[in-house]
Amino acid sequence: MNKSYAEITKGVDFRSLDYTNIHTLISNPPYDLGEDNRIRKNSFYKILDFFSLTPVKRIIFLCSQSCFNSITPKRLKQLHQNGLYIQKITICNCRKWYGRYYILYMSRDVNMMVDYFINNFD
Repeated sequence: MNKSYAEITKGVDFRSLDYTNIHTLISNPPYDLGEDNRIRKNSFYKILDFFSLTPVKRIIFLCSQSCFNSITPKRLKQLHQNGLYIQKITICNCRKWYGRYYILYMSRDVNMMVDYFINNFD
């Protein structure tokens, strides 16, 4: 089994890796990618969207409550259109990190148990 890693602060950007032969990706993705000189910008969905367009078959991400909340119905629909589906969610309390965290298990297997509803309520 081959292993790769990316650490932006060490000069290895996840967007520059070749994901052709990567089956499973396990990550605690960065909250902020540091783009556009903005501080504390929630980049979680942007990272998910990037990986939804790669050939990676399974993605396991640890994310905070605010990152999890960035997966709106519209964004979930886009992930589904890109062939990426939430399979399982594990909820964790992490006192050391001050809050609730989620482990998202995502794959290319269609899962209609997690669905989205898009409507504008006035």
